[in-house]
Amino acid sequence: MPDFTARVASGVALEEWVDSPPAGGYDRTNPVVGHPHRHLVGTTLVEIEVRATVGGIEMPDDSLIGGRLFTAWMAEGPAVTPITFPTAGRSSQARFTPVFPGHYVFGFRREGGGATLLHITVREA
Repeated sequence: MPDFTARVASGVALEEWVDSPPAGGYDRTNPVVGHPHRHLVGTTLVEIEVRATVGGIEMPDDSLIGGRLFTAWMAEGPAVTPITFPTAGRSSQARFTPVFPGHYVFGFRREGGGATLLHITVREA
């Protein structure tokens, strides 16, 4: 389990979705009424920002996290998608701009502190 949390701070919306029930079978994929599935949805060419929180501090400066910096990677996506760390000395903030629609999986890792994956659906602008 990671010693930090991560969230998508901008560039997405939280949307509800419902799976199509299987033909002739029991619908196990959809939740009880009143408790819908939700997923993060972005748009092509719109920048997405991810922020990590360590010890209750969102996006801490690298000088505050004991030299155990963050790295980020795109674990899954329809194309190579560069990730940037826009603020010098703050590896807990990363951004990327999806060019193609599809399913993206963004990974955030902290040295010695574990990793987390964030799933984002990206639609055409």
